[in-house]
Amino acid sequence: TTVKTARAKRDAAKAALAQLQAQLAQTEVRAPAGGLVSARSVDVGQVVSLGTELVRIIRDNRLQVDARVPEGDLALVKEGGEVDVTGPDGTATPAIIRQIAPVLDATTRLVVVHIDLPQGTALKSGMFARVGLKGAADRALAVPRSALVWRTGKAHVFLLAEGRTAVLTPVETGRQADGHVEIRAGLSAGDVVVTRGAGLLSNGDHVQVVASATPASGEGTPR
Repeated sequence: TTVKTARAKRDAAKAALAQLQAQLAQTEVRAPAGGLVSARSVDVGQVVSLGTELVRIIRDNRLQVDARVPEGDLALVKEGGEVDVTGPDGTATPAIIRQIAPVLDATTRLVVVHIDLPQGTALKSGMFARVGLKGAADRALAVPRSALVWRTGKAHVFLLAEGRTAVLTPVETGRQADGHVEIRAGLSAGDVVVTRGAGLLSNGDHVQVVASATPASGEGTPR
C-alpha cells in the first residue's frame, strides 16, 4: 500500500511537471526563420489574444517590395522576371519578381506583385519606391493630359477632322507620366487632337487653330 501510494504521488508529480513545462513552453515565441526584428507591436507582460501581431521580422535580412500593378499591365509581369526598383535617392536596384497575387482588388483593379530585393540594398523597410519593368516598351502613343475630356465617366478627346471640326472620340487610356497619357485604343499616330480648351467644346464644333497642332505622338514614355 505504501509503495502504491508513493507511485501515485510520483505519477501525479510527473503530470504536474509536464503541465508546468508545457505552460513554460508557451511563454516562448519562436520565429519561423532567422532575421531582423523591424518592429515590435506588444510590450513585456501584455496579455494578447490569438492572432495578435507580436513583431515584424525581415526574414534572413531580406526586403521585398509590394508593387501594385494595373490589370492592363499584367502581360508585362512574369514571375522570375527582372525589374528595376528606384528609391527616393534615384538609385536603381535590380530585383526579381518572386510572386504575383492570384487575385486583383475588385475596387482598384490593381494586382499586388511581390519583388525580392538583393541583400545589401540601400533601401530600408517602409520606404516608397518606383518599380520599372525591364524590357517593357518605352515608346507608346500618347497625348497631353489636357487633351482628355470625360463624358459619362469615360475618357474622350476631340479629334480635328477636315475643315477643323472637333469630333468627340472615345479613347482607352493607359499609363501616365510627365504630363502625358498613354492612348491604347481610339487614336492613330499622326491624328491631330485639341489640347487646350477641350473641356469647353461640344461634338461638331468648328475650331480655329491658333498654335501648332499637336498630333498624337509615339514618343511619349508613360510608365
